[in-house]
Amino acid sequence: MSILLDDLSADPKFASLQHPKAKRGSGDRLKTERIAVIGLGYVGLPLATHLAYQYDHVVGFDISNHRVSELASGFDRTGEISDDFLIASKLRLSTSTADLK
Repeated sequence: MSILLDDLSADPKFASLQHPKAKRGSGDRLKTERIAVIGLGYVGLPLATHLAYQYDHVVGFDISNHRVSELASGFDRTGEISDDFLIASKLRLSTSTADLK
């Protein structure tokens, strides 16, 4: 399953995630931005996965090895993100603070 950026920006819940300098509908990702989302719970995970569709360098960080392992296998126990959407995401998951630099 593939979700296009245009599909996300058309949804009013995610319209605010559109970067002001990004051309809507261009499909081009901003390649220079580096983003880290700290905490992959019911707020952080949806934010991180949706940002990962727009930006190339997004790290989702959580202190729980168990949580990161679950997400890496494509399972979100909070039910906020579908398994297909999570698997299709280019979000980089980590428990290492070194990945936040």
